[in-house]
Amino acid sequence: MTDVGQEERLLSLSIANILAEAAGDENAVVALDGDPDMVEELWEVQASLQFKLDRAFREMRMLTDRLGLKSLGAEIARYCQETPSFSEVEPFPFSEPGKYAPSLRQARIYFDSLSAMTLGTRVSGLEVFKTILRNSGAIIAARGLEPKNEKEVEKAIYQVVSWCFHDAVAQMTIPQLVKNYKPEFGVRSLMAAAEYKFATTEQEVKIALDGFYSDMRGYSGSHEWRNFFAVLYTTEPLLHQQKLEAEFAGVGADKNWAAILVTGPGAKAKKAKAA
Repeated sequence: MTDVGQEERLLSLSIANILAEAAGDENAVVALDGDPDMVEELWEVQASLQFKLDRAFREMRMLTDRLGLKSLGAEIARYCQETPSFSEVEPFPFSEPGKYAPSLRQARIYFDSLSAMTLGTRVSGLEVFKTILRNSGAIIAARGLEPKNEKEVEKAIYQVVSWCFHDAVAQMTIPQLVKNYKPEFGVRSLMAAAEYKFATTEQEVKIALDGFYSDMRGYSGSHEWRNFFAVLYTTEPLLHQQKLEAEFAGVGADKNWAAILVTGPGAKAKKAKAA
């Protein structure tokens, strides 16, 4: 087997990103499947899922060739030949609720072996986790949602994360002396957690940033959770990723915190009228 070089690592990261994006399409297909009023939309997301998984399997075969894994490459090729469609979904086995795309699960099984050789399980997992977070807006749009607050965003994204990682947990507790802090969700094996803030105006962006800085102090010192992602979800293009990163750097944000800016559908929650 050949040594793992930069090209193999880059190819592995590409596959990890494709699989993470395919998870968003899987989510959309599941949501639309069986709805007679959404047939055209279903076709579109099925085509997108088919395209992404076809590319993922193709790039995995390229990677097996570069690594000299002829047997695994032949197995992947055989699976592709015997599977007429990668976009089909079916009920979970063992009477679990919901549906899933068997081809996406099979792709992850193949990639687990390859990523362990080229990236290391933790690095690969972090890239997948980060890609899901970065695609929050696309996932929300694909599901046809218009969230009014961060909780509605978190719920939709956590569902995708939980399908990708079996040890995903929500609202875990990070205890401090006076107060217990609870990130939105995380993946135990990655020691990674996500904190979401929702903003529809520039003023709400400022409030969200203050909230992130408070979270940094609350989450510090945890041995179980060491990688944090601050995801700012905006409904308008209120700032740039580079500006958000500069803001974090300017206040001396902890090195284990990464800032992610996403823009997606959403609306302000309407205030209740006075009686």
